Amino acid sequence: MDINNGAIQGNPIKCNLSIVNHENCILDNILVSFIAERGEGVISYNNILYKQGDEFEYNLQAFPKLEFEYIPLMSGIQSLSFTIKTNTDLLTKTIEFEVIKPYLEVEIPNLPEFINTHEESKMRLIVKSNLLNLKITSNFTKGSGTVQFNKDLLYETMNITQTENIITICPNSKGEIRIDFYIFNDFGSSKHYIIECLSI
Repeated sequence: MDINNGAIQGNPIKCNLSIVNHENCILDNILVSFIAERGEGVISYNNILYKQGDEFEYNLQAFPKLEFEYIPLMSGIQSLSFTIKTNTDLLTKTIEFEVIKPYLEVEIPNLPEFINTHEESKMRLIVKSNLLNLKITSNFTKGSGTVQFNKDLLYETMNITQTENIITICPNSKGEIRIDFYIFNDFGSSKHYIIECLSI
């Protein structure tokens, strides 16, 4: 079994599991499952997530090499044991590797104290991370208005694909403004960032 990229908590790891000498298998589909003897994570195969002990079918005759993603949910040493059930054999394979902790830093430099009502105010949003598939959402918890993220209206979750981003705030009420930003991925890492200013 090969791991094609470094292991970071919360990031998918592309994996290849090769099954050799499978010519005697009568069944096209075999059953695959895994147990994390050390560590914790899930497998993504055909856009479906599988937990420890879950079995999924794999067409051995069509694809001798099984390609999937493993998402570690904690850092440290991980030891995974895979079980492959064929019509004739019960095979196991164990691998061990290290998973490093993720980092996620969010900054909006030169945040103004005042912004004008019904006028757009542009700000830089800097997101530094070793995580993949980051997303952003926002919510006015004081005041009201709109938020754009890189020129698109941020009314639901959007993907973050770069370090340097532009957010555009347009308040439609005067007084104190508070906007809560949540930056996260789907596997546990998140950052809560708050903007507070006065709309005049």
